Amino acid sequence: FLFFISLINPVFAQVTYHTQTTSQVGPGIVHKHIRVASMLWNINVLEIDLQNPYIVMETVKANDRLSGYEQTSSMAARISTNGHVAIGAVNGDFYGSGGVPLGTQIVNGEILKNPISWPVLAFDYQNLPAIHPVSFTGYLITGHQSINVTGINQARGTDELILYNSFFGGTTGTNQYGTEVAVSMVNQWMVNDTLSLVAGTISNAGNMSIGQGTAVLSGHGSAASFLLNNVQSGDTIKLVLNLLPNYPQLFQAIGGNLKIVHNGAYTGSTNPDVHPRTAAGFSADHRYLYLATVDGRVPGTYRGMSYLELAELMIYLGADQAINLDGGGSSTMVIHGDIKNHPSDGLERSVANALLAISEAPPGTGVHAIQIEPDNMRIFLKNSIQFEVSGWNEFFHPE
Repeated sequence: FLFFISLINPVFAQVTYHTQTTSQVGPGIVHKHIRVASMLWNINVLEIDLQNPYIVMETVKANDRLSGYEQTSSMAARISTNGHVAIGAVNGDFYGSGGVPLGTQIVNGEILKNPISWPVLAFDYQNLPAIHPVSFTGYLITGHQSINVTGINQARGTDELILYNSFFGGTTGTNQYGTEVAVSMVNQWMVNDTLSLVAGTISNAGNMSIGQGTAVLSGHGSAASFLLNNVQSGDTIKLVLNLLPNYPQLFQAIGGNLKIVHNGAYTGSTNPDVHPRTAAGFSADHRYLYLATVDGRVPGTYRGMSYLELAELMIYLGADQAINLDGGGSSTMVIHGDIKNHPSDGLERSVANALLAISEAPPGTGVHAIQIEPDNMRIFLKNSIQFEVSGWNEFFHPE
């Protein structure tokens, strides 16, 4: 006798995802609107080809300050310039009082704060993604001497060396019991790399000013003595800031609370609660990034998802690794300035940070394609449907 045994994932067995719209919205970027009527799921997805030469991933901090709130749509609009256009954006990390993200964040190579035990989604200088919990280590090298860097943009304790950058604010806020050195970058800020900086003003007065794009090394006690004895204005010094384990030359990172998919399998929580969700994941070959929002908290209309359901969605989309970002009323997806999902507050919420897909394509030369929405719709006899037609240039920017 020959027996056939079928092992079917119980969630997949119950769910049929209906893709109503598939639209090219940028070079290498596709937007999908997916519905599951039986589950009251309204899903928006951005599928991003990370190998497309025009696409870069960036994170943005609200108001460009460690402490601050801003809407995802505002961050996307603010960061957009000619040749650097935010095609799509989703809200980022969970946050505490004042809009300080709970996890770490990297913006264009600069670390905003020390990490916690939660995972981060990080990208290296070539758009290569990774999801890991990370720990911080750092050290300053002057000639043949070195000293540990305790942290980034945090209160300076006894014998500690802290790096303050412009995301902290206009000044370090320190007292006079220490030594501070203004430093400027020779090339490009980067994490998990050896950086060259030039020392500028050295002060024992405290509360040193932080210039845009510059930083301050602030030492107390033994760290202050190290700076006084080993650094002079005009010196070139070395700085290493590591978030490990991860790739070298990390350029962007944003935090979440759970890694929900690892090697194509669920790794999240047993918590069954359903909420609006935002997630990010990438394919096994690291080529495709998937950003997804799921609407919720509207009884009878939008149900939301559990962690397990969200993970199954990400696996269905093609994710081999995925992370849960902040959800609830924070869940927002913006494409070309338009909010595509239905935030559960009824209005877009101000959040701590955002993850953006940026197009660096040149200006287009007029309409090269038209797209129809929806492009896959169920319609019954004697019913009607209204279509929307839009024009796009050769780089799939709207015209």
